[in-house]
Amino acid sequence: MGPRSLRAVLAAALWVVFTALAEVGVEALIAHFPVVASSQGELIDETFALLLRLTAPVFAFVVTVLVVSVLGAAQARREAASGPARYPRDNRYFSWTWFVVSLALNVYFVFGPGVTDVEAIVLGHDRPASGDLVVEAQAHQWGWDFAYPELGITSKTLVLPAGREIHFVVTSKDVIHSFWVPAFRVKMDAIPGRENHLTVTTTRVISTNDDMTARVQCAELCGLGHPNMRAGLEVLPPDQFQAWVEKTKSEETTTSGGR
Repeated sequence: MGPRSLRAVLAAALWVVFTALAEVGVEALIAHFPVVASSQGELIDETFALLLRLTAPVFAFVVTVLVVSVLGAAQARREAASGPARYPRDNRYFSWTWFVVSLALNVYFVFGPGVTDVEAIVLGHDRPASGDLVVEAQAHQWGWDFAYPELGITSKTLVLPAGREIHFVVTSKDVIHSFWVPAFRVKMDAIPGRENHLTVTTTRVISTNDDMTARVQCAELCGLGHPNMRAGLEVLPPDQFQAWVEKTKSEETTTSGGR
């Protein structure tokens, strides 16, 4: 085996080691993803995990080339000092292989998780389907108001039933804000004079008291109070949600009657 072949074998072995280390790091990162509480969020997490797993070997390959180039520079200087300079020939097979693999990965990212998964999420945002719970989320400097038109109640805390499709109608009373629940992994701009639509399918019981990612947060710089523009979130079992609805109706009726 000649020197060039030996270097190629050593570089390949180094790439395998770097790839294995990168994949271990990726799996550790995936295991520490924040809590997810919606089916749309699960799809987004799966897509992100896939991209991490597939790009780890590419990252490892680039690192391998850098390491091999740095280590080979010393040998090249010694050879140059001992005689006429020798220039390596272009490896067309390697160049075309790298080009084809890179092209295939990019095409897959665009038309695989890029188009199909995003389309699956976006198509459900337009208008509420039959059976969706409609929640109107109105932003203002610097807070949130939630109305349940079908239930005839309002709330400062976003309270939802678990295992149900929720259709949000997002608006703003003053400036541009953004409705974002980290545990749902989706967000939507709140624009004055315009209704934006967002559909979320809740998958688990969770509350802000249990995990701070379960909160409503403004994700658009909207003024001095922006960092504190948040609201609590509670996703309850269906029976507890219904009990909350009845309690809220009773309290609002008592309050309006007392006026």
